[in-house]
Amino acid sequence: MLSKYSKMAVIAAVAGACGYASAATTVISGRDSTLPISVEGIVAAGANAEIQADVTVNIDTLLTPNADYVTVDISNAAFHASTGLTAPSLTCLVGGAGSTDNVVFNLDTVRSNFVRARYVSISSGLSETNASCTFSNLDILHASITGSVGLTGTVKNINSTVETDRNQGTAASTQAFSTASQISSVVVTTPFNGEIDFQNSLGYGFTTDDGALIAGDEDTLTLSINTRDTQLSLATGLTFGFALNAESGKAFAFLDQTCDASSVLNRTGNLARAAVDDGASGNFVGAVTIGSSCQTLTVSGTFTPNTASAQVLLSVGHVSATPTAGNSVIEPQTMSITGLTLQQGAVSRLPSNQAALLPGAWTSNGATVQIPYMPINTTAGASKIDPVVILSNRSTATGSITATVRDESGNLCEIGSSVLGSIGPRSTKSIGGDIRDAIAGSTCATLGGVEKVSITLVVTLPSGSTEVYSGYTVGGASRVTVVNSSNGRP
Repeated sequence: MLSKYSKMAVIAAVAGACGYASAATTVISGRDSTLPISVEGIVAAGANAEIQADVTVNIDTLLTPNADYVTVDISNAAFHASTGLTAPSLTCLVGGAGSTDNVVFNLDTVRSNFVRARYVSISSGLSETNASCTFSNLDILHASITGSVGLTGTVKNINSTVETDRNQGTAASTQAFSTASQISSVVVTTPFNGEIDFQNSLGYGFTTDDGALIAGDEDTLTLSINTRDTQLSLATGLTFGFALNAESGKAFAFLDQTCDASSVLNRTGNLARAAVDDGASGNFVGAVTIGSSCQTLTVSGTFTPNTASAQVLLSVGHVSATPTAGNSVIEPQTMSITGLTLQQGAVSRLPSNQAALLPGAWTSNGATVQIPYMPINTTAGASKIDPVVILSNRSTATGSITATVRDESGNLCEIGSSVLGSIGPRSTKSIGGDIRDAIAGSTCATLGGVEKVSITLVVTLPSGSTEVYSGYTVGGASRVTVVNSSNGRP
């Protein structure tokens, strides 16, 4: 991004014959007119800050003393109506570029929407054609810029009552510069993708380590704040933040033992293993806090724009480097981001087309048990078929239980842990009735009154210490065993 001060040269060529000018054209020279001015820089500079312009109008027409004027009009911005930071000046020549012959114009008017000079006289013996006038140090107020700024040079004849445009056509305005935010997009470049290890660490850690921000295994979410090159670029901080939300019914309790809304998880001396980082981009400083009930993590900090994308990293790992029974496990879940903010004071600098951010999900390698065939009905009396599904947990961990049920036509129903609950350490739990009621009720309404299903159970426990008995009863008796993928496993 360029410096805060920029100077431009604008040449408005007004060509004509027989004493009348043809339609004026405006040509930008001496700078890149496609590079926008930073809207953040405009605000930071203040209401009276200015960018200076040198505007040269080349005139190829006969002029009438004290009646003809050269005018520079401005659109989508305003000149400083007084002297500004530097008093504007005017130099007019004849005889083409490099001439030292003076033609006399007086700087007549400086208003917010135009600047005007009045032709007075020309030195004896000089031609009255090929005159050029340069308006120097014209101040354009930053705060007045509302879009693509145009500058137009014209020759006008003014008597006591009437102002006549001496161009035979409409003077064409050419873009001098435009405005744009320095922020082009905010995106997730690397989502959370950790696999929770229930086989080796009872769900207290991930199977792989995603980085080195914190001790032990961690998973990292990376956001990028992408910027563009501008003039008058802001070099001070914008505030940036977002809220990471746990899936409904789940939490980030593994990160903090108290879930205190004021807990800064990467504070000095805190056991919670979470951190935010700038990803070596060097232009983000922040912290992560945990909300009450441990259902929200809030990242907040200061982002300093520059020409390179800024990275914001959020890394998490279990609160304890050596967790034991009783600690909270990491829960498989799909997370969401809300409350994304990028502020310059009270003004949002998020792009107008900012898309929702998808932070990813955590999966697990917990126990999966297939029950390929299970008869079921709700007929009263001796023909009633009830599923029998009993889980046995020989580990010291507590696991949540979910199930996927399919009917003979392949229709699918997900039964979550809010229905099936969890199983404690070294215990058993019967869930056949819960599955029957879910199929018969609103939880799995799409299955209708099915009588044959297949069931896949997922329990966030080590597979080696998890076993499932499956079967069914007819009329409350005559239990029949159904083979599943864990039967007979030692």
